[in-house]
Amino acid sequence: MRINSQLSNYQNPAFGALKIKQPEGLRYLMQDSPKAIERLDDIQKDLSKCNYWDLIVDADGYKLAYAKTNKVYSVPVNPKKSIKGRVHPQLLIRTFNPEAKRSNLISFPVHYETEQQVRQAYYDIVHAMGIDKMLLIIKALEK
Repeated sequence: MRINSQLSNYQNPAFGALKIKQPEGLRYLMQDSPKAIERLDDIQKDLSKCNYWDLIVDADGYKLAYAKTNKVYSVPVNPKKSIKGRVHPQLLIRTFNPEAKRSNLISFPVHYETEQQVRQAYYDIVHAMGIDKMLLIIKALEK
């Protein structure tokens, strides 16, 4: 199968990369975002511009790996807008890390210049699905 040989390109560790754990990750990706299989090269090119984040696909779904801490986060929670009373409004990307000692809910702030930019980023993320949602989250985190 051509897809299986093509997927070997997405398993080598390098930050700013797409890592698909076979065969579980492939099954998850085909079920969640079937059309993404055709766009894997484009998705990888998008992620290659990222310096700190990897997108991992395994049997449990999508996860983010952060280069600075070598920790892996799942992203089941929608972002939160934090606009009022701030010089620079921000969007909080909320993730889970089961290895965290205190609260396993961890938020990464993404700062924007205007409230409208925060609202637009929030809207784009919550209305996207599957791997497209994850790409928007990674692009925001890389900002």
